[in-house]
Amino acid sequence: MNWIKTLAFLGATGLSATSAAGSFTGATITQIQISTPTTGAYISFSVPKTLNPACSSNPNWSFFLPLLTPLENQMLALILAARAADQPVTLIGSGVCDEISNVETLEYAIY
Repeated sequence: MNWIKTLAFLGATGLSATSAAGSFTGATITQIQISTPTTGAYISFSVPKTLNPACSSNPNWSFFLPLLTPLENQMLALILAARAADQPVTLIGSGVCDEISNVETLEYAIY
């Protein structure tokens, strides 16, 4: 029964095996690179990312957005619109680098 207490404690304190997701709120995109070998878009900003996961160590790119689904392509369109208008955008990562080993995968885009 001690394992039940331990599990309940871990759940109650919010401990998790995944790392915190990186994010930008109201930041301006400085660069977007579309890559055919990796089928996705690399995105960088002029300010440091908050809560950057340890795996996301690439100094040039903040997020990687795979471009394999219609939704991911719609996210890219939103990001390109923000960039073209030079408007701030909020991006939130997944907390993992599952597509590119040293760049956090993008999960949310808000414009």
